[in-house]
Amino acid sequence: MVVSDCKPFAERFARGTQLADSSILDDTTSTQDTDVAEFVSAVKDGTIDDDYALPTSKVERLRSVETQQLVTKILNSIFVGDHTITGDEYHALSEEARLEIKTSFARIFEISLNRDIGQGEKSVLSTAISILLWQIQGRSFRTLIGLRHSYLSCRSEQTAINKRLRDGLISESQRKEELEKLKVKFTAIATQLPSKDSRAIPRFRGVSVNNLNYDVLVYDTYDYLDKVISFSLSDVYISAFNQYFLKKKDARAAAFVNFLKYGTNNPTAILLMRYGFSPDNLDSVIPHVKSISENEIVFAPSSSKVSDGFDSYLIEHYQ
Repeated sequence: MVVSDCKPFAERFARGTQLADSSILDDTTSTQDTDVAEFVSAVKDGTIDDDYALPTSKVERLRSVETQQLVTKILNSIFVGDHTITGDEYHALSEEARLEIKTSFARIFEISLNRDIGQGEKSVLSTAISILLWQIQGRSFRTLIGLRHSYLSCRSEQTAINKRLRDGLISESQRKEELEKLKVKFTAIATQLPSKDSRAIPRFRGVSVNNLNYDVLVYDTYDYLDKVISFSLSDVYISAFNQYFLKKKDARAAAFVNFLKYGTNNPTAILLMRYGFSPDNLDSVIPHVKSISENEIVFAPSSSKVSDGFDSYLIEHYQ
């Protein structure tokens, strides 16, 4: 923020603040939406589950037999042994199998809400789940952008058009014309969920693949990671999969929870993050960890080679 005139700024800063006489939680006009009303009631009644930061009524629904069946279906689809499937393995699945995974995730979210989701919510959720599945495969943010760009810009169709040019089947002017006519695939603007009456608003309406704005795509992907996955979905899926783990003792469910919380299932990486190390620098720190536990970290002498300022400070602190 830039302050060009200090006097009005100081006056506003010194101005008194008056709190409302009643809590916003008691304002019934703001709690007509049943999704919001359930959470407000839980706050007022003290029935928020401490483990999952959700109303106990929602946690109970996510413990249902149907939820457990859906979690089983998802785990059987996205894990091979104790490892998540790779991107290539996911794309090798039939379209029906991929749709079933997304449908299962969507149904778990519907169970948490105790209602069917609307078309706008479905569109946002579909994109969010695709990004989530890429994320649990250990994809970096940069790779996520590349994958979305490839999909939205119809990369395979562009490749086919360029091949026809190389094969002499079309001219350069025809190639440019066909590419201009090729439109960016639909993806809904990221909105927080639930959003009962929301519409599926396209992020790129009628935009040629030649004009796909990379900066907008970066912004949009970050919004999905932040607004939708982290803020709207993580607590629901952590509750569903962790309760499944507690009942079934299926290590795959615990691994999925770790992916949601930390973006990894690597025990060393998770403990380093809990100690305060940056996720972006873990690859450079992990090779120098001799041992790590809840009580201490022992670094190898080679840890002096870590150059990042913040992580270097932490390494020295935990030596």
